[in-house]
Amino acid sequence: MHGSGRRSIELLNCGTIPPAMEWLEHLDKLRGKLKISGLEDVSHPESAGKAKLWRKSNIQMLELFWRPYIEDHNHNGIEILEGLKPHSNLKSLTIEGFRCSSFPSWMVTKNHLSGLYNLVKIKLGNMPYSLRKLDLRDMNELSEWSDAMIQSNSSSVNLFPLLEKLYLCGLPKLELLPNLGDVKCLQSLIIECCQNLTCLPISKELVSLQKLVIHSCPNLTSLFSEDFDEGLQGFGSIESIDLRSCPNLVGVPEIHRLQSLRQLLIEGCDRVLASCMRLETLTSLEKLMITSSPRFWPTDLQNLSSLTSLYIGCFDWFDDDVEPLDYFPWHDSKSGGGTSGSNNNIQPCFVSLTSLELSGWRNLKSLPEPIQYISALRNLTIKRFHGLEALPEWLGKIPCLKILELLYCSNLKQLPNLTNLQQLSIWYCPLLEQRCAKDIGAEWHKIAHIPYIKM
Repeated sequence: MHGSGRRSIELLNCGTIPPAMEWLEHLDKLRGKLKISGLEDVSHPESAGKAKLWRKSNIQMLELFWRPYIEDHNHNGIEILEGLKPHSNLKSLTIEGFRCSSFPSWMVTKNHLSGLYNLVKIKLGNMPYSLRKLDLRDMNELSEWSDAMIQSNSSSVNLFPLLEKLYLCGLPKLELLPNLGDVKCLQSLIIECCQNLTCLPISKELVSLQKLVIHSCPNLTSLFSEDFDEGLQGFGSIESIDLRSCPNLVGVPEIHRLQSLRQLLIEGCDRVLASCMRLETLTSLEKLMITSSPRFWPTDLQNLSSLTSLYIGCFDWFDDDVEPLDYFPWHDSKSGGGTSGSNNNIQPCFVSLTSLELSGWRNLKSLPEPIQYISALRNLTIKRFHGLEALPEWLGKIPCLKILELLYCSNLKQLPNLTNLQQLSIWYCPLLEQRCAKDIGAEWHKIAHIPYIKM
């Protein structure tokens, strides 16, 4: 047992000295750093609670150590850690060698780590080999998390050898992540609302990664470690990428090489789109969402033969210094929505597409005409086409169209004949809603036969 006044105390091999934990009980003015090692030797878990760490509001750093690779303490490790609950003022927490498969209640809120709201630094070392899911959420002061590896003699040992899911959310001050290179079982990486994060330590060793989600990380500029320049080419298992509200993310190279990719969602990440204009090679892609300035929209999407769901558009015109287009960019669509006339030479496009959502801007006056040749189209959503006054007659002739949703089309007044439609939704289209009033509206006779109408 070592101490330096009341600013730093270290308990060594506390399990072999029965009074060690109880000795801490009355040291409520203890401040600074408290280090407790030898916890694997504690034979009476209730003695940990007698330390009453939860009363010691001036402890800033708490370090708890079990000897690594000691398996026989699993039966009481969780009870010991439960008893060592610190005060909520704690700034730094280190836990090494804890081998149980769950965390104490003071660390966990609804199955995620979120109990210490003032924590600035966390280090979880030599965690249980069985740990498959780790969540860190709503820690407003956490700025550092280290390490995913630990040095053992001359080599590094993976602390999370079986980790499959990592979820980080609501960590606004977190600046660095541990190197995830050797977490080879990681399948799902989700990071949300980490405003200070600038780089993710993704490397080619993440061969099992299937799902990558990054939302609301405005200072994030790169997904990869500095020594990794291959982009996503080596991620042969990845099936879903979801990037939103990361305006400074410079690019995600080699997206077009991801033959396993089935879902790609990009919103508010224009710099990413600038690097992935070529998507026509993604033969397995089933769902695509692009929300950005139209000048970053990829081309040749019509050749994506597996695509079943497409959302493309923007919330409003993003380029204030550029005059908004008066047409919706689409292959073969210009000058008011495309060229009319014979369809004898029309090539098949979007052969598997069943769901399409278009989000426009203030001065759009027409729909892109090639939509009428999407033969499998079943669900169509049109929103924010503020200049559109009438839907074209060809819309009612799309053979498989069953569901039509219209939103925020402020000047829309006229519908085509919608013979085959089964469901119609009209929201925030005031002129059209008035003209579709039951029995009395000028457009009511065109929609009266539709089984489900929502306005």
